[in-house]
Amino acid sequence: MTTTSADAATYSFYGGTCPVCGDSIVVGSPFDALLFPNGERCALCAHEIITGHMYKPSVYQFQDSVMSATNRFFGVELEYEYRDTSLPVSTPTGYGIGRSLVTLLGDKGEQLTSIPSTSKAAKVLSSSDLALYAALRNLLDRDESMRFIDTIPLWELSSLYDDYIYFKHDGSLHNGVELVTHPTTYIRMFEVGWGDIFKKLEQHNYHALTSCGLHIHVTRNSLPLSVGATYSTLANLIVLTQVVYWRAICDLFNRSTSQADRFAASLDVNFNDLKSIAPKQLIDRQMRAHHRYSAVNLTNDSTVEFRIFPSTLEENKFFAALELVDMFCTIAREYSYKKLLKLLDGICSFESLQQFAEQYQKYYLLSLMKGKW
Repeated sequence: MTTTSADAATYSFYGGTCPVCGDSIVVGSPFDALLFPNGERCALCAHEIITGHMYKPSVYQFQDSVMSATNRFFGVELEYEYRDTSLPVSTPTGYGIGRSLVTLLGDKGEQLTSIPSTSKAAKVLSSSDLALYAALRNLLDRDESMRFIDTIPLWELSSLYDDYIYFKHDGSLHNGVELVTHPTTYIRMFEVGWGDIFKKLEQHNYHALTSCGLHIHVTRNSLPLSVGATYSTLANLIVLTQVVYWRAICDLFNRSTSQADRFAASLDVNFNDLKSIAPKQLIDRQMRAHHRYSAVNLTNDSTVEFRIFPSTLEENKFFAALELVDMFCTIAREYSYKKLLKLLDGICSFESLQQFAEQYQKYYLLSLMKGKW
């Protein structure tokens, strides 16, 4: 969209030159919201920074200065898809260029299933609107991803909660973003304004679709440091999450077992057979079966990742998932592999899960299990 000084003088929506690419900066348009606060970059360069990698910190901002075996750190990834339900499903949407173009076209734009060329738009637009349409359409041709994402809440939230969260691109999503937390302790995770964050995302048409997941990472160095004890703890996490309680967790958090099996698989092993399988053998079997797409992902060097939960915009369910993971990590550390198998042998999975939640005082998890919401 490179323009001459004459162009800039002719059209009021041009203002200044982008220091990054040299293009003119579009102002006074519906696309203003995507500009940097001082308008120091053109819409395309601003968007590439936002959507290409979303917001990423230069360094991780740990919320506590010392990580130790007694200080369990958590990191959360929440996936969301963007859907603007105010427009027809087939219409390109977003506060990106697609929405701006549809807005310019008015009532006729609402009836379209695709964005028309500038020549076709000329039949219904005034000369001033047509000039803006042509400029924005040119940007769209250069980067089609610009038609989709509403970046306004992402910038607002990552500025307001900069010490806790950031947003980034996720290639597994069709048209969405991934919210990621900086590593922090279990207690501090509850101090973030999740209610405000979820409300803002929901207001701006971000949805926790069935294809979206909630992944909770726990630092490995909060597990026992001796090799034998670590094998026992990791095996216990597999038993709890992928064997005994996998289906109960899916039911509790409303995740279909077919969806979970795809991205957070259970382990196909009979409970009675576990008694003859050593912890390291169970870990090796799990790694061979599903690699990283297990309900408990052990492939990361620094963390253990729990992938079984669906994404959510409900604060209570989010806290219940955190409580469940923290509880399983505590149980896995407190019991040896053999003692845990003995404890779990022959008991009803849902009832025993509720008993654990009562024993470890997990309020949100108990409320979810008792249907209080």
